[in-house]
Amino acid sequence: MGTINYNIKEELRKDDHPYDSAFKTVMKECKSLVYHLLNETFGECCDKDDEIIFLNDEHELIKGTGRAKEEAESFAAYNDKIISDTNFIVRDKDGNVKGRYIYECQSKKDDTMTVRMVRYGARVAFENFYVKDGVLHIPFPEAAVLYLRGQGNNEADIITAKVDFPDCSVDYNIKSLRFQRYSIDELFEKKLYVLLPFSLFLYEGKLKTIDKDENERNKIVDLYRDIITRLDSASENGELDSYQAQEICLLLEYVTDSLAAKYDNVRNEVDKVMGGRLLEFDITKVKNEYVNQGREAGLRDGREEGLRDGLNEGQILGTMETLRYYGEKDEKIIDIVCERFHLTEDKAKQYLAKCKKDDGAEEA
Repeated sequence: MGTINYNIKEELRKDDHPYDSAFKTVMKECKSLVYHLLNETFGECCDKDDEIIFLNDEHELIKGTGRAKEEAESFAAYNDKIISDTNFIVRDKDGNVKGRYIYECQSKKDDTMTVRMVRYGARVAFENFYVKDGVLHIPFPEAAVLYLRGQGNNEADIITAKVDFPDCSVDYNIKSLRFQRYSIDELFEKKLYVLLPFSLFLYEGKLKTIDKDENERNKIVDLYRDIITRLDSASENGELDSYQAQEICLLLEYVTDSLAAKYDNVRNEVDKVMGGRLLEFDITKVKNEYVNQGREAGLRDGREEGLRDGLNEGQILGTMETLRYYGEKDEKIIDIVCERFHLTEDKAKQYLAKCKKDDGAEEA
């Protein structure tokens, strides 16, 4: 097995900007799905054969020499680094760059958003300047912001920053995408799978009521089950792969934990659904090594019982491997495995110790 991050959820939770982190993660982990979002935002600009390549999100100052260097270093004292959510290019199948993009995720009102986008764009532009026929070209990227809250009824879908030069003015147009204008059905119809982790934002204003009302919570549970079912169907149809479907589900759970932090009933109900999904997710891919080990042990002994026991051990260890990968704590893992495989707590602890021992052997 390859190297596995057993604390993926814990690492995400350390971030002070959970929704930015979820957006960055889903964009990079499901990058073959990003072209749907680009086409929705900028018009038909990409197709599935294009390659999306993510670049450095941290943009360094070009310090130069002499007076320019002094000014840059003075500026840097107040601006150590600028980090955009995403910075990427799109290449066609022949390797030609079709476009450069920066795409931000914004969960609250920020009057400095336009200024920030211009700064991000300028940094990317200066990182990619070139000279052609003796003329310096500074290519600004396409820019967009995903707003998770607010319909934006009184705001333009294109935010314009006017850059004034001594002899002319140039408009830098920044597209805005309003998540609240979409329904879950529309996200699936338009194949905007990378936006599904933010589904609970559509119900944010009702969370207090939902938390107190069992019938309303059941509706949310049904919604999450429907999302899982439709993702599985899309995976079976080849619109995304099973890993992407699971990554979206993981981030949906993570965003829900963050957004519903004050609503224990909502979180607990959703955790039950998503925890079940985790166990059902193509689990054989993660446990295959243990299953094969068990099969080999049984065959070596030449006993049907050994084969059966080996396969069962492979399933148990594979389940534990999966749960650890997604950051579940030991106590929760033991509870789940005891229930699923009818084990005693002591037996489950022995299997967990073996699972951890195997990890140590891999690292060594």
